[in-house]
Amino acid sequence: MEEKESKSFNPNGRPKLDLDEDRIAELASKGASYAEIAEHLGCSRDTLERRYQALIKKNHSKTKHLLRSKMVEMVLENGSVPMAIWLSKQWLGMKEPKQEIDFTNGVDEITFTDDPNSK
Repeated sequence: MEEKESKSFNPNGRPKLDLDEDRIAELASKGASYAEIAEHLGCSRDTLERRYQALIKKNHSKTKHLLRSKMVEMVLENGSVPMAIWLSKQWLGMKEPKQEIDFTNGVDEITFTDDPNSK
């Protein structure tokens, strides 16, 4: 656990946790969720949201930017077709064309019978 109790006294509750902001930023920059960071540091998710929301959002945002940049790079420099398709759907709103498939293969009616010799 990477938490320390603060020396400050809070007459209305528990002692305030002194959490390592650098560690919080590091975990957030690696994509860890609030719940994952809270579990790792031994605090509540509410504490993180209340005291470190701006720091976590900033680092989540940096990571998302880096991921988007890498994805675009994969398309533009490496010609990754799957990534190009995914990005076109996500960013450009493109969709696969709907295709109607005829499962009957030209058969209008199917007849069932108990007679194994019947065709």
